[in-house]
Amino acid sequence: MKTSFYAGALLAAAFTVTACGPPDQEDPADPTPEQQPREAFRGDSEPTDLTDAERRSQEGTYPRAEEGMPGEREHQQLYEDITRYEHRTQADNPAQCEVMALGFNPAGGPERYIVYSTRDMDNEERYQLQANLDRYNQAERNMWSDQQATNEAQRTERPEVRLEDGHCVAYHG
Repeated sequence: MKTSFYAGALLAAAFTVTACGPPDQEDPADPTPEQQPREAFRGDSEPTDLTDAERRSQEGTYPRAEEGMPGEREHQQLYEDITRYEHRTQADNPAQCEVMALGFNPAGGPERYIVYSTRDMDNEERYQLQANLDRYNQAERNMWSDQQATNEAQRTERPEVRLEDGHCVAYHG
């Protein structure tokens, strides 16, 4: 009696854990497709979906140069996902204006800086942007580690940002 009770409790716990876990694949009988968060900006009708890179990575549609590093196509897609933010400059106050360092300059520092606004970003989107940026920048450092810096390379100075006419703008002061 005690053994069957423990076996039943163990079986019930296993079903509970299985039911609470993430699905292994989408249910074809479920008519509601998974919705990705999208945000329109600057009045554009075309929304941005910065979870695309994460979804493609999970689906395995990016080739990998080596385990844990983005392949060439993923590297390009990360660049496109990140640089999309330089068009998101509308802000209500200067605290919403930020600068991100993009790429790797063999002379030191990043290849360039991008000024953008966080006004219409939620925490998930900020986290995804930072994850994409970290992944892209690490790949850039790895690519440059095998190459020597050229004499023409100069450090890119970090710009200051300010709010002008409702937009974040860069300036070198």
